[in-house]
Amino acid sequence: MRAKQQLNLPIVTFPAMAVWHILATAKDLNWETYYYFRNDLITFAIHFQPNYIYTVSNLTKEITESLLNSNYDRAHMLIKAFGDYLQDPDLLTKSAPEVRHPALLKLSRTYESQDQKVQFTSIELLSQWCEVIAQGCPIWASVTKAWKDASEELTSLAFWQQYLNLQKPAQLSTASILELEV
Repeated sequence: MRAKQQLNLPIVTFPAMAVWHILATAKDLNWETYYYFRNDLITFAIHFQPNYIYTVSNLTKEITESLLNSNYDRAHMLIKAFGDYLQDPDLLTKSAPEVRHPALLKLSRTYESQDQKVQFTSIELLSQWCEVIAQGCPIWASVTKAWKDASEELTSLAFWQQYLNLQKPAQLSTASILELEV
């Protein structure tokens, strides 16, 4: 009734009818997993010295749990996040978010029909994970240092204005910076 009173929207009522929707917290948004994990890695690199073996061990547990639950998209997003972190700050400074994010959304739905077990999917994802681990081991220290060295630039207002293609400084508030990808 408030919609009718406050917004002057037409209202139709149906006695004994209820509308149900899934809670936002119950939705399986695997692309969020990518950003959470990748951004956590970046944050740890900026403020701490993340240990490679510890990081890989914890992530392997997460990936294994996802695979055992047939949540292939989540496992895929975790592997992608780690692989993208290994690209160092060029990931953010040399690629357009308006191109990268839609591609990530599509990738996060690769295994949408997870109720139908895809033969060898777990093995393929574990194999991909092993390749990323092997690539990351020799470059971990230099990548972590590159993220730390780029921290001043990546946390600046000027970077985010350019990254988000904003024309006026007033368009980007401090609160909105906190909600961004880094």
